[in-house]
Amino acid sequence: MDPITQQTVLAAAGAAKGDPVYVDDVFSTYLYDGNSSTQTITNGIDNTEKSLVWLKSRTGAGINNTLFTTFDGSRPSIALESNTTNPITNQTNGFNSMNSNGFTLGNSSTHMSLNNSGGTYASWNFKAQKGFFDCVTYNGQSNGGTYDTWITVPHNLGSTPGMVIVKCTSNAESWIVWHRSFPTSSANLHNTSPFGANYQYYFDNPAGTADANNIYVRAGQFSTGYQGYTYVAYVFAHDDASFGTDGNESIIKCGTYTASGSNGSVNLGFEPQFVLVKCASGSGAWFLFDSMRGMPVGGNDPYLRPDVSYDEYPSGNYIELTSTGFNIQNLGSTEQFIYMAIRRPHKPPEAATEVFAIDTRGGTSPTPPSFYSGFPVDFSLHRDTGTDGWNTSARLMGEKYVATSNSLQEETMPNALKLLLNYDDSEGMGTQTVTSSSEYNWMFKRAPGFMDVVTFSGTGSNLAVNHNLDAIPELILHKNRTSATNWVVSATPLYSSGKILNLSSNGGAFGGGTSFMTSTPTASQIFLGSSSSTVNDYGHNYIQYLFATLPGISKVGSYTGNGGSSSFNVDCGFTSGARFVLIKDTTSNNDWYVWDTVRGMTSSAAPYLRLNLSALQNSANYWVETQPTGFKVTTGTNADLRINVSGNTYLFLAIA
Repeated sequence: MDPITQQTVLAAAGAAKGDPVYVDDVFSTYLYDGNSSTQTITNGIDNTEKSLVWLKSRTGAGINNTLFTTFDGSRPSIALESNTTNPITNQTNGFNSMNSNGFTLGNSSTHMSLNNSGGTYASWNFKAQKGFFDCVTYNGQSNGGTYDTWITVPHNLGSTPGMVIVKCTSNAESWIVWHRSFPTSSANLHNTSPFGANYQYYFDNPAGTADANNIYVRAGQFSTGYQGYTYVAYVFAHDDASFGTDGNESIIKCGTYTASGSNGSVNLGFEPQFVLVKCASGSGAWFLFDSMRGMPVGGNDPYLRPDVSYDEYPSGNYIELTSTGFNIQNLGSTEQFIYMAIRRPHKPPEAATEVFAIDTRGGTSPTPPSFYSGFPVDFSLHRDTGTDGWNTSARLMGEKYVATSNSLQEETMPNALKLLLNYDDSEGMGTQTVTSSSEYNWMFKRAPGFMDVVTFSGTGSNLAVNHNLDAIPELILHKNRTSATNWVVSATPLYSSGKILNLSSNGGAFGGGTSFMTSTPTASQIFLGSSSSTVNDYGHNYIQYLFATLPGISKVGSYTGNGGSSSFNVDCGFTSGARFVLIKDTTSNNDWYVWDTVRGMTSSAAPYLRLNLSALQNSANYWVETQPTGFKVTTGTNADLRINVSGNTYLFLAIA
């Protein structure tokens, strides 16, 4: 069942179960540029009740991590710095408001340099939600001279917490962190101390440190419960499987791993977008990674640290995402680490504009970004209409790219291309502001039922590759990133076993090669054989782009040519026409043709590019027109020779 149909069925089931809640509804990483003036951050999070907004400068050393907390949607009543022991600061006036879809910042002079013009910043927004996160305040108490006196602090997680962070808001006291993996000890957030027995007196309640209703802190202790002092507790859930379309997904997990040498691997059951890591068995920094700033496979992983005011560390290969978790390296050897990980966005789209956009360089305000999408981009096809060819990249590749118009391995982007195609933006790509009306970017966001991106290392033997498309992939583009081998393509509507097709200079025909899959893909896995370095060579890195039919948004299908005897419509089930169409003759040696409505897809203007060539755009022929329910194949000159040969079968991908 596709994601939109699933949503419809759930809605019809009635309000007793409530509407599905997705990680997209309760957590956001949003990157912004400072402007030294009032600016509103629109991240889709409803902050009109309890929520936390954590801000950190990426480019300004000496600017503190600042956590703003509201309990009723009003201007934050608490502002704390995670890298200091300071009590509440008096700078909350610089945070103008919490909003129903984000928050508004004040100017830099009243906002602790968290909105300076020329500065770049990261924000992490947590909304209070059962099974995910809660924030509560409480008052310290006297222990009456009895050491084992406990304060019961109610919370609203509805499940046992995975991690709790406590801070005194009325006095300069330590940040105290409790983690489910070390239930009788704790650590500090503001320094590199290990989880150890020297902190156990804050949380070692014999009856249990935390349960589904309460946390328990020791009374009479300055850091967690001193009489006359006030405190805030940030309470994070663990593995509460109550989210997603079917209400059975976890979106946050708190656990441990032990490094083997300097490497560690964690299976979460989901791909994360946010990972907080700390060495628990020894002294070590807190490392904060997120996919917006980048956690590519085989590239630099910039990180920020909650325990210091340093700016962003831009380089180093520390963390690599997998479809079910993450791998860690170079953070420490033979040590035990704790982590908190939050699932990547996983909400089904309601409109194609949420997951697909086309823009010319500098063509849409604001600039930057170089190419505006209106959403975080995960996959990009970029080129101009001249002969420069295609630059194909993905968020999971970092600063690397490959070309569909040749078989070369991935390359590091030159500086000029980095300015155009970096993924370091929440609304598009690039920081280059020079305009070019002949330079285009086709931008895609991963979403259930629509599109997914998968990276993996080859094994040289049969391999099940996990993916998060939540649907059987109908079109798979597969490329070896490590060596110069051809792209291979599978179209399961036509060849269920996945015949090899070279996406190369002559286009190729489907079905001529051997199968590169051992069986038909499922909604969660692709099954690869071990036939060659093209498919699954040991130690080589690969990337796959997966597409499926999502009603009203995308359509992977086929049609049979009639030789141009008449034009005909291809019904994709859309209501406002196709904005993008890719067509390939699967019977004969013909190219991969690309049309879109930005360059023109009408009876008078329908220029095409070819995905397998760096050739100039052809503007002389009008072979495809957008139609309300999809697109039309016309009887234009030579159309019957390229996309309409009588009896030939054609594969297409159309996006509304």
